[in-house]
Amino acid sequence: IRDIVVHDPVLSFGDDEVIVREGDVGGSMYVLLEGTCSVYVNAVMGSKDRIEVAELSQGDVFGEMAALTDEPRKASVLAKGHVMVQKISQRTINDQFLKNGDAMEAFAAFMAHREARRCEFTVDQAETYELDLVERMRQTFARLFVAE
Repeated sequence: IRDIVVHDPVLSFGDDEVIVREGDVGGSMYVLLEGTCSVYVNAVMGSKDRIEVAELSQGDVFGEMAALTDEPRKASVLAKGHVMVQKISQRTINDQFLKNGDAMEAFAAFMAHREARRCEFTVDQAETYELDLVERMRQTFARLFVAE
């Protein structure tokens, strides 16, 4: 945790400020340190109408799928009042989490469990999703840091 805080910034947002935007390619994930955020998806792609799908509170993590797989963000996250988040860059994720295979698999299991609840996966579907996610994470970080 100390290494993350040293290398990546803590960011502050005001009411209704966008922290991440649906469709943007994400290079970071975030931990909500203080405050509350709303998670929105566009009602129709390209539409300005949005639907709130979740509320985040202190300790929640968001943006990890985009950061770990280089996929576009699946939702927007907006501050509700004053919010502070710890940004965690792809480089930090690589340095701290993904060089440790056990940590990568544990994190993938956590994300797969959350996605399984959201999508109502069967046990077999959740296991397949987790294995695919670990592979996508490996490919993303191998591609991003191949020059090192």
